[in-house]
Amino acid sequence: MIVYCQINRAAIEADQREHLLQFCRSWTEQIEIETPCTWYCRLPEHFAPAEFGAQFLTRLKQNYLAGIWGAGASKIIAKLAALTRANTYIPGSESSAFLAGLSLNLLDLPQTSQLNKLGIDTFGALAQVPLKSLRLQFGSDAEMLAKIARGQDPKPFTPDKPIKIHWEFDFLTDPEIASPVGQPQLELFLRQGLTAVAEQLRSRRLLAAKIRLDWRQNGTNFTAIRRFDPPTAEQDVFYRSLLVAIPNEPIDQIQISGLDLAPHLHKQLDIFGENPTSRKIVSLKSQLSSVLVQLKPSRREKILAMWEQSYL
Repeated sequence: MIVYCQINRAAIEADQREHLLQFCRSWTEQIEIETPCTWYCRLPEHFAPAEFGAQFLTRLKQNYLAGIWGAGASKIIAKLAALTRANTYIPGSESSAFLAGLSLNLLDLPQTSQLNKLGIDTFGALAQVPLKSLRLQFGSDAEMLAKIARGQDPKPFTPDKPIKIHWEFDFLTDPEIASPVGQPQLELFLRQGLTAVAEQLRSRRLLAAKIRLDWRQNGTNFTAIRRFDPPTAEQDVFYRSLLVAIPNEPIDQIQISGLDLAPHLHKQLDIFGENPTSRKIVSLKSQLSSVLVQLKPSRREKILAMWEQSYL
């Protein structure tokens, strides 16, 4: 199942885009970028596209953006669903009926003008043209047009390579070591690996909400995961968290991965400095509180209070 995601902007900030892509990666690593503001996500068949779409729209709203999504069996159907029936899923069994009445002008095809001159202006009309006739008119493009008419993608889904924050070291295969490594040398390799991970995060302007440590010891694999709230890219924070996780016995291999990545949003500087009005308010509050503490009820007020307690 393919989901087409579109942001209703010509361009957006890199941090916003990365934040939205990270949300999509929390559902799937299979993402194909079409433009800076449009991309396709391939979800497992058991996932609910409506739930994904609802959360995608929520993320857009949180970033003060608007957009649409559509889902179907192919990229073409998903995109056409978004453009003609925004925020809906077209099941595979309904694809042909969905396409039949749609205009070919919805897709930016170089052959559309010539097709329209031949009286072929919908997907349904194009699907009825024999392949032999298409070859006579369009030559080598005939097979592509026939695929499009059936809702098939002329170019297969090609996911982009996801961002990978990772470092590893195999002590057994390294010619200068060629043996398991234990404490205290292992701490030095841990710091070396976390330095590399932190540099990768900073170079991509990302933060990690999780750090995963994997190691192999006597042929057995072990894993430790540390979570960070808020996410961070600080090497020392990672090091203090993972230092207690590494074993005392020598290990054969070590791997460190950054997970649940989020864009690093820089804090806005206060160019105006401290507000002088705020300082005055704080000063007045301090003076008033000291005066109120010094106020004491008079003898007459004390007698009236005692009388009220006794007779009222």
